[in-house]
Amino acid sequence: PPEEGHKRLQNRETDRLDRESLEFHRRVYEGYQTMARSGDLRFKVIDAAADPDTMLDETVAQLRRLEHGLLNYL
Repeated sequence: PPEEGHKRLQNRETDRLDRESLEFHRRVYEGYQTMARSGDLRFKVIDAAADPDTMLDETVAQLRRLEHGLLNYL
């Protein structure tokens, strides 16, 4: 959720997009959630509230599932 991202901004330098309003980030978040729910394989959801190791593990697992699916397609 956008609120998680805003918490992280306190610990690093920000860029133009980081400085956008929380409402902007909520709209972007909802747009990505809509695309992820559509079944489009290009979009996956990773829990940003998880610790970094868990996020990495989930990302790798998602990529492996994608790789497996692509190899079966060939």
